[in-house]
Amino acid sequence: MLQLPYHSHVVSWLFVAFELLLIIYLYIRSYPNKFNLQNWLPLIVLSLLMMWNGGFGYTINLFDLVGVNTIALMVVVMLMALPLFFKNRAAWFGKQDYLPKDLKNTEPSDSFMENCLKYGLSSREVEVVVLSRKGWKNKKIAETLFISERTVEGHLRNIYLKVGCERSKLALMNKLNS
Repeated sequence: MLQLPYHSHVVSWLFVAFELLLIIYLYIRSYPNKFNLQNWLPLIVLSLLMMWNGGFGYTINLFDLVGVNTIALMVVVMLMALPLFFKNRAAWFGKQDYLPKDLKNTEPSDSFMENCLKYGLSSREVEVVVLSRKGWKNKKIAETLFISERTVEGHLRNIYLKVGCERSKLALMNKLNS
C-alpha cells in the first residue's frame, strides 16, 4: 500500500487558516453589536489554538495534530451554539414563554382577531401586528420574536398587501379594529 508523505507544518497552517475563518465568522455574526462573553469564549479558544498550531503544530505527529484540533474545534462550535440554544429554547420546545408579559396578559378584541382571520394573516403576521398595535418599533418586535428587523418589515409589507391598505400603521390598525 502506497503511503503519501505528509508535511505537518502544512496541515497545521491549514488548521490556522480554518480557525482564522471561524474568527472572521464570529466577528461578522456580532458586527452591529459589541462583543460580549458569549463571543469572547470561542474567540479566546480559537486564538489559543491558532498560537498552538502556529508554534508547535509542526513538531507533533499528524494523528495528535488532527485529534487536538478536532476536539478543540468541537468545543468552539459548542460554545458558539450555546447562546442560540438559550436564546430560543422556549421557541424550540413549542412554548410561548419568549413573548412579553404584556402580550400574554392582554387579549386583542374579538373583532380584531376575526379581521385577522378574514384577511388571511398567518400566526406570525398576527404576532407582528399585535406588537405593532401596541406601538412597538420594528427593532423591538424583531428582538422579541427572535427574527430580523427586515423580516418584520417583510411581514408588515405582506400584511399591508393582504389587508389592502396604504403603508400606514394607523390605517392598518383602523381597518383591523373595525
